[in-house]
Amino acid sequence: MKDLDAAPGSLADLAAPRAAVYVHLDLDVVEESELPAVAVPTPGGVPVAALARALGMVQASHEVVGVGITECVPQVAHDRDVLGRLADALGLGRSG
Repeated sequence: MKDLDAAPGSLADLAAPRAAVYVHLDLDVVEESELPAVAVPTPGGVPVAALARALGMVQASHEVVGVGITECVPQVAHDRDVLGRLADALGLGRSG
């Protein structure tokens, strides 16, 4: 997954262009210093910026028909903007 930083398009290349895709985003792959509010923090995980770029490429080149976001532990202090940036990359927009 760390290769996303070097080649963010690699994730989008997994399915044919404009294919209908379901995105499962397990938040504990994210670098723990950027998003500590997860069930199993990952030291040395994927940087948020790289993941957002990769998700944006998936959203731009495919029809995202469903999204599942798991492993968030909102009771742990975190920057809500990080989650917003990932949601924005998938075209989900931000809420409250």
